[in-house]
Amino acid sequence: MRFGDVAVDPKRRTVDKEGRPVELAPREFDLLLCLLRGEGAVVDRATLLTEVWGYKRPVPTRTVDTHVANLRAKLEDDPARPRHILTVRKVGYRLRR
Repeated sequence: MRFGDVAVDPKRRTVDKEGRPVELAPREFDLLLCLLRGEGAVVDRATLLTEVWGYKRPVPTRTVDTHVANLRAKLEDDPARPRHILTVRKVGYRLRR
């Protein structure tokens, strides 16, 4: 799986950017996979909380936003102006390849 200069190997649970390994926390990796599986569609926060964190019902938390910020810091060239991990205001996130 690829987007931009990032390669993700789900079986080995590895991520490379520009050919160099990037260390992701387990939840960061799971979040990235969830966004990749969305194939460009918006994945809402409730779905992310269920699939990545295992919550059974929506809870008010900034956990998703914090983890997305961490992913951007590690994978985007300019985290303040992301090209791939995009926010859809009031809904969730989507990954643009």
